[in-house]
Amino acid sequence: MAAALLASGWAANHFVALLPAYRAQLELSSAQVASAFGVYACGLLPGLLRGGPLSDRLGRRAVLLPGGLLLVVGTLVLLLGRERFAALLAGRLLVGLGAGAVFSAGSAWMLGLGGARASQRTGIALSLGFGLGPLASGAIGVGTGAPTSAPYLLLLPLLASALAAAASVTAGASSSSSRSAASGPAAGEGAPMRMGAFLAAVAPAAPWIFAFPSLSFVTFAGEVSRGSARAPLLVGAVAATTLFAGALAPRVLRGATPALGLAAGAAGIFGGLAAARAGWFGGVLAAGVLLGVGHGTVLAAALQLVAARVPDRVRGRYLGLTYALAYVGFAVPLLLAWVAPVLGEARAVAALGALALGLAARERLRARCGVDR
Repeated sequence: MAAALLASGWAANHFVALLPAYRAQLELSSAQVASAFGVYACGLLPGLLRGGPLSDRLGRRAVLLPGGLLLVVGTLVLLLGRERFAALLAGRLLVGLGAGAVFSAGSAWMLGLGGARASQRTGIALSLGFGLGPLASGAIGVGTGAPTSAPYLLLLPLLASALAAAASVTAGASSSSSRSAASGPAAGEGAPMRMGAFLAAVAPAAPWIFAFPSLSFVTFAGEVSRGSARAPLLVGAVAATTLFAGALAPRVLRGATPALGLAAGAAGIFGGLAAARAGWFGGVLAAGVLLGVGHGTVLAAALQLVAARVPDRVRGRYLGLTYALAYVGFAVPLLLAWVAPVLGEARAVAALGALALGLAARERLRARCGVDR
């Protein structure tokens, strides 16, 4: 199951390393680049919000495998339509829809398999996929000189093999009602955490799960690599650094709170802004580590909350909602492209950093007051 999540994260995120190549080959504007990046979320959100509840009713496999098939179809559209911007948007939309179904059903499936560190393994599998995809695709694109085609030739068999492996897993694949009938109530299978309490705990921090990485490898890395022949590799390196840091953060910083993650991410925003304006690639990499810590820490806290407080029979619904809130952060580069002509990009990015700091203070106050998470 971890392989399916890793491969899906790879398919969803490897595209960011290829954005500079698409920008150059199709002569895209900054708004078009942000749209190609952000349209993924338009497919992702319904995939998450419908896929999670459907997997609760129909079973994890019944949602994950069709979602994986959509990922394959979307990847093929991106490969075959690489010279047309409309095909780029359509492919990314399909990838988003498929990824949403796989993320929600696959995460619920993996958490349902149990184990003391199921939530940690789920977050690590996703973060590794998100990081390996841009790094590998950037390196392949630069090495082959075919950045809009060659990376997909590795991705397609990777997806196929991961989905085949997931199809062979039988434990936890049936609907929640079937599992309950077969084995009785799971531990903690009482009334779920109330949705209002869940949203109060998760919603303010969740968008930063992907706002931090998006700023790292779209806004900051995109700025320092613009015009470089090695741009796909440079963006891929920043993406990998950011997301590998996110994968490691929950293991290295055991017990780290969302407040710490938000504060680290805010520091990464200010550092990345300064480095990008100075054209300092090393500074952008360093900022990416902080932004990755923010990503990984907040994601781990959300997954731990779902694992501890949400029964398996509705876990897909809660995970779908959590990921949907998280992926709102993918719209941050597009938002910046819209407001930059009015506020200036530097002021807009600095405002985001200040907002993250304010939310870190809020989370710290909630923890000190013992507010239920």
